[in-house]
Amino acid sequence: MGKDIYKAKKNLLHVSYEKLDILKLEPRIPLTPMEGENKTIPRICFSSELEGCFKSIPEDIESSILSKVYNGKFKTLYLYTVKDLETLNSEDIVTTDQLDLKKLVPDAKKTNEIWILKPIELLLTHTVTFTTEMLKYIEENEDGEFEFNTDIEDIDKFYYKLKKLKKIN
Repeated sequence: MGKDIYKAKKNLLHVSYEKLDILKLEPRIPLTPMEGENKTIPRICFSSELEGCFKSIPEDIESSILSKVYNGKFKTLYLYTVKDLETLNSEDIVTTDQLDLKKLVPDAKKTNEIWILKPIELLLTHTVTFTTEMLKYIEENEDGEFEFNTDIEDIDKFYYKLKKLKKIN
């Protein structure tokens, strides 16, 4: 097994803003692929980093989600990983480097995106509860869209708070 495949398998994170009832996902083509992203290969998208999960959310969807968080309509984020990593082999995974090299995802390096090409079962591992203090990292822009305020000097503290997740046993 190549070093990049091992690294990809070690950290596979999938974030959802809704608790998933069905924990088996089937590969599919994203409903809102970014400009220049592959539109023919069915996949399940993961990132090797929590921040990458956020960065890969399409801006219009991110704005809608952050608007709901900002306005108190929901407060929880769910973090999943692959239930049984041993079921994955190198043919099932497209690593960040492969996505970038084959130009399948323009921002693959920025998001550390990883694809899984076969149906998989997920395991809910953590939840994040957005606190009032965390709202200062979300702002409404001049177009009325909500986004993470990356100009705040301590944005890393926000991600640090997210990394200190409540683990599900």
